[in-house]
Amino acid sequence: MEDPLRLIDGGAFDGDTLRTLEELQIPVEAIAAFEPDEKNYAALVRQRHTSYFSKVDVTLWPCGIHDRTTQLRFSSGLGAASRISTGGEHVIQCVSIDDALSSFGPNLVKMDIEGAEYDASMAREDHQAIPTRPGGLCVSPSDDIWRIPELLRDWDLGYRFHLRSHAFSGYDTVLYATI
Repeated sequence: MEDPLRLIDGGAFDGDTLRTLEELQIPVEAIAAFEPDEKNYAALVRQRHTSYFSKVDVTLWPCGIHDRTTQLRFSSGLGAASRISTGGEHVIQCVSIDDALSSFGPNLVKMDIEGAEYDASMAREDHQAIPTRPGGLCVSPSDDIWRIPELLRDWDLGYRFHLRSHAFSGYDTVLYATI
């Protein structure tokens, strides 16, 4: 049997990934979920309190993720499209995954953070939060559709890459990198 899931969920939205894990009855050991939008975070908290996750180590972070711990401007209230933006009306706390979860040991990292994926998790040379054992990454690469796989290839961690569009428009394109 495979190891239970140890998930870092960047851009956890309203708990949609948690709902999917519950629906599919996927064995989960630990989840660290990040969501800076206040309304989305409240929905995420409600999803966390379902009975399926009562015995799972779930940590929710009401902040964004970036390459360093800092505060950034944020456009909120846009549902799944809330994002870090220089013209954003709010200031949010952002953390580096490596700083916040240095010993978490994920076997899956999901990043859907509206264009900040490269800065949030890929730009670190020490790449502590990137799975280096069987597992992988699910990244919505947007502007970095080529930069992210090139960087992972340069790190020579043994990833295989798959690109899948989950909508006709290409808007929901996801890069899957698996070991």
